[in-house]
Amino acid sequence: MSEASRATEGGAQVSDATQFSYAVLDQSLWARFQQAENAQQFLDAWLALVGRQIDGLASALLMVGEEADAGPFQAVARWPGGTDTPGDLADACAQAIKERRSVVFGEGSDRRVLAHPLMLAEQLFGAVAVTAPAKAASTTMSPRTAKASS
Repeated sequence: MSEASRATEGGAQVSDATQFSYAVLDQSLWARFQQAENAQQFLDAWLALVGRQIDGLASALLMVGEEADAGPFQAVARWPGGTDTPGDLADACAQAIKERRSVVFGEGSDRRVLAHPLMLAEQLFGAVAVTAPAKAASTTMSPRTAKASS
């Protein structure tokens, strides 16, 4: 193996230049997150950081409400930025908000969507949804979650 590349967990080769560009991107995202001047910049940077933390993530959506528990809940950030909101992400967020619990769409398919409500001190502020990479482990429901969905 050359000094200009290294093996990754899956055995694929990643060049040092690629690693450097991702390091620069990560530093840039953290800087945007820390230096956000308004809520929109903060939420965009937060979701971009989430997107970078999940290897193979295709898209993500963040929905928040104007008022805790009351909404209305609207899409405020998308990853990657500047893209249209996939309907399944919006539907998953809406269901997670309505049921106040995590939801999974498309288990066992090539496109699995996971959504989780954003709760603080038992108040609902919104939800985040992500597309799970195809290589991600399957999602199983705990007995508590299974009862809640029946």
